[in-house]
Amino acid sequence: MSDTINKIKSYIKYLETAHNLNISLCDAHEAIFFQLHKIAPYNSHRSPYCMHLKKFNKIQKECVLKQAKVRNKCSQVKEFFGVCYGGIGEYIFCVEHDGTYLGFISVSGYCPDKDVAYSKISEMSEKYNIDKDKLIDLFNASIKKKMPTLEQLKPLITPLCAMVEL
Repeated sequence: MSDTINKIKSYIKYLETAHNLNISLCDAHEAIFFQLHKIAPYNSHRSPYCMHLKKFNKIQKECVLKQAKVRNKCSQVKEFFGVCYGGIGEYIFCVEHDGTYLGFISVSGYCPDKDVAYSKISEMSEKYNIDKDKLIDLFNASIKKKMPTLEQLKPLITPLCAMVEL
């Protein structure tokens, strides 16, 4: 198992450096959860924006609870694009083994619509009493300039899904 974990970590590092991708392994099933501590910090989004939001316990909990919506969508669609409640766009790749949901891989850091993102940021700022300007600055510093397509990502992320399944 240790060899597979090392290969997963190496491949994620490759995807991050060679392809400028932000990779996270999320919503792990109990069958693989006990192994995920070995691939930390890839268990959560690491952008400055997300890291700042997760300093607030209520937002961290909300983020984890929203993963149930992703899990439900994974039962219908295996790869898709969505925008998290914080306004960050992410591609989702479901990981399964013999029909059992194991979790999902997120490739994040995109902003397909700044109006939608800023609206979500405003709502979060008001709801949690957080400085809106700081959130916008962190958001803008965190998003990628270039957004790949799902078709461009599939050949890169499919091997990672297979390694996690293994």
